[in-house]
Amino acid sequence: MDECQGTVLNDASGFGNIGTINIGAAGSQTQVGTCTDGLSTSAWNNGAVGKFNSSLNFDGTDDYVSVANTISNVQSLSLWAKPASTSAAIGLIKLATGIDVKINNGGSIGTDGITSPTIYINGHTGGKVTASQWNHIVVTTGTAITANAITLGKTQQGVLNGQLDDVRLFNYPLTPLQVQLLYNNNSAVQFAPLTGTP
Repeated sequence: MDECQGTVLNDASGFGNIGTINIGAAGSQTQVGTCTDGLSTSAWNNGAVGKFNSSLNFDGTDDYVSVANTISNVQSLSLWAKPASTSAAIGLIKLATGIDVKINNGGSIGTDGITSPTIYINGHTGGKVTASQWNHIVVTTGTAITANAITLGKTQQGVLNGQLDDVRLFNYPLTPLQVQLLYNNNSAVQFAPLTGTP
């Protein structure tokens, strides 16, 4: 989600799974805009500071991204989410009809239609998503999913109010070590930036 303009989200994997950004006329965002337009009604501007470079912001009313392609054998998904609130159930990603991942009221991650999911938040199983900060969410399963109705930011539970970044789908169940590497941006350990004096 580094395009910073336009209605197309490109697939960095090279498999051509292109997303189409849909910004509705209701809610606080009414246009796609750009990362630098300075408009509070612009989805790109409101997502200009992402987890990695830019992200896309969803207003919780009628914004979402649709992917037309069918992706077979999905067994893991990974994404970064920065919800504005965790006080209501909101959708993160729909893979197919009745198969989705959401943030539950209170910040736990829930799934529908995913067989025996293992859920990781910020590199560990268990825990809860925190509002107004970036959270790494991974869901794995040993049962392959045919993702034929992919929607980012919108499921049957509702529309995300917040930002999404770095959405990935895998055709194998990620191991705990692989989840940690994703969380730490491909490093064995994530170091915080140094601040203040030693």
